Formats: sequence, C-alpha cells, structure tokens
Amino acid sequence: MHHSGFAFLQFCFAAVNLVALFIFKTNSGRFRLMNDYSYSNQQHASPPKSGMSALKIVLIVFGIVGFLFVCGIGALVYFFTQLGVDSDVMKPITSNDRLTVLEVPSNWRELTGPDANADASLQYCNLFAETYGLVMTETKEEVAVAAGASPDEFGLEEYADLIVSSMVDANCTAGPAKSMTINGMEAQRHRLKMNFDGLPIVYVLTFYEGKDHFHQVNCWTLESREERNMPTLNKVADSFKER
Repeated sequence: MHHSGFAFLQFCFAAVNLVALFIFKTNSGRFRLMNDYSYSNQQHASPPKSGMSALKIVLIVFGIVGFLFVCGIGALVYFFTQLGVDSDVMKPITSNDRLTVLEVPSNWRELTGPDANADASLQYCNLFAETYGLVMTETKEEVAVAAGASPDEFGLEEYADLIVSSMVDANCTAGPAKSMTINGMEAQRHRLKMNFDGLPIVYVLTFYEGKDHFHQVNCWTLESREERNMPTLNKVADSFKER
C-alpha cells in the first residue's frame, strides 16, 4: 500500500530526467557546432548561434527544482496519509503466553511503553489510524473464585457481564450483548462507548470461552472513525483462536 507513495516520487524523478534530457538534446547541436568551429574561422565569422540562452537554462533549472520540491512534498503527504489506513493484508500474532493467536493488519505494530496494558498477553495497534486491539486471558477457575462462584456455575455470560458491568459508569455506556459462535468457540460481543479525556471512544469487546480459559479481545477506535475502522476491528476480533 505504502509503495504507492514511493512510486509517485519515482515518477517525479523520471519526469525531471526527461526535462534534463530535453535540455541536453536542445543544446547538443550548439555544443557540436562550437567544437567544429576552428580558431582560424574566428577571424572571419562569428560563432553560429543555436539552442537556448543561459537565462532560459537557469529558468528551466529553477523550474525543475521547484517541480521536484512540490512533487516531493506531495509524495510525503500521500505517504503519511496512507499510514492512516489499515492494511488489508493480515498477519497472525501469537500471544506472549503462547495460548492464543490473533490476526491483525500487517501495518499494525506492538503497543509498548506507558500506554501498554500490563495484563494483556497481546496488544497491537496502528497509531496513525487510531485502531487498537489486545487480548486478555484468565483461567475459568481463578475468575470464578474471584467472583465468589463455583467454576461449574460460572460461564461465558457471567464472565462477560462481570467485565462489562465493571466498565460501565457515567462515562461509559454499553449496548446489548450479541451471542455467536466464532472459530468453534462460544462468544459474546458488546459495543461500548466511552469518554476518555474528552475523546469519545468506541469499544468492541468480544468474550470467548475456551477449554480452560476465558478470553477478552478488546478493540477500539475514535467514535469519529467508527464507520471507517469498525470493519477492520470486527475482522481482528473474529480471527481469534486458541492454540
């Protein structure tokens, strides 16, 4: 995708080369005639005049420089614009705990630093597109014990309700749950809208029930980019698998 920006820049350089070739061809006759003009002939005749004047050549050179500058700026703008678009090519990422696999766009990069979630086993994003995704995994037993319930009585619905209810407050609202089966696993999906530091954010939370674990696939983007980015986020969430 981003190769288009480089291809455009290469086109600009090719155009400049063609202009330079034109100048050379235009003046080649003049240079050849000057070389053939002998010293003895200088006593009887003036050198033949052909080609372009020095002023014209200077103006064309400045024109080429300006053209190259404008094209270079345009190529850079195009390149950085393309960074804000998620790639259609997906790449599989194995979680740090080696339990799960998630497919993300090939131009997503691992999220590190102070913004990273220490509890996530996998977290990737495209900062330019404002698209993010992470995976969190917990054993069924530890979740049930923490909730004060028996593991046999604590299923996917209870787990999803526990997580969603802990997130909902004055700054966060949740839509109805959507039950589904994805890659052979029971799943439940929720759409949440949250206000974070004044920015409206949309989450798509997909909960999976594995053999011995519950999993959360949390994907989010700015509400202003929901229409554009949500198909990608759903595609990421739907790619989740246990190993």
